[in-house]
Amino acid sequence: MSIPPPVTPLPSTTSRPELEGQLSLKPSRRPWVKLLCTVNDEFKVDRVVQIYDVQPIPPSPTNYPNQPAVWARSDADSLYRFLKRYKERTFMKMSSPAVRNPIQHKKLLLSPGGTYSPVVFDPEEKDADRIVYMKEKTSITFEGKTLEVPVNCGVTLQQKTSRTSGPQSGAANTRNINQAFYVVEFYVQVEQWRYVKCRAGLMRPCFEEITSDDRLKTIRNKQLREPFVIGAEKLTHGQRLGNESVLVEVFD
Repeated sequence: MSIPPPVTPLPSTTSRPELEGQLSLKPSRRPWVKLLCTVNDEFKVDRVVQIYDVQPIPPSPTNYPNQPAVWARSDADSLYRFLKRYKERTFMKMSSPAVRNPIQHKKLLLSPGGTYSPVVFDPEEKDADRIVYMKEKTSITFEGKTLEVPVNCGVTLQQKTSRTSGPQSGAANTRNINQAFYVVEFYVQVEQWRYVKCRAGLMRPCFEEITSDDRLKTIRNKQLREPFVIGAEKLTHGQRLGNESVLVEVFD
């Protein structure tokens, strides 16, 4: 999975500049506007949204005087489509080395700042998905970047291993806590932009365009947090499995 760009990307649109001459809001420019009415609980009055497209007002089922035969692409006969944005947080697992630098038993604590277990863990049976805590600070490499793993960071046990011959060797099955080593799972939080489109379109009087340069700069330059190691104890079981993400609404 690639790391998303830090600054808000532009959502896609089907509108083209050469067709927007009669529209006061140009969807190809993705203008930011404030809603002057409430559509539903997701899109309420005063909510800042982004215009991303335009469509014709559906024709009346009955004819009326001066009914246009062709879409003029003007404010009078168009519905603007709009969306809001979220930060989506996903969680990725990264394994510690299985040989050379595996995690020693005595460097995994039963609680933050606590003590290590007096017996060897069994990650494949009774200790599967068990959360333990790092006694010492370390680091991992993620997408070419070094991420710090702080002291007392929660991790989960993946399997037992041997420092010299790996997890498949007989030495990995030792019951001596002084000779026990593990492969553990670290968790990295990654943010990306997620757009939610309103199912309805609205006419031009329902929007107030945001024109303040300072306000627009603030909106456009909102950034995603860089990936970082998050403690396993802060995640649900589904998040640790990579099956659940978190959506954080951005109020512009």
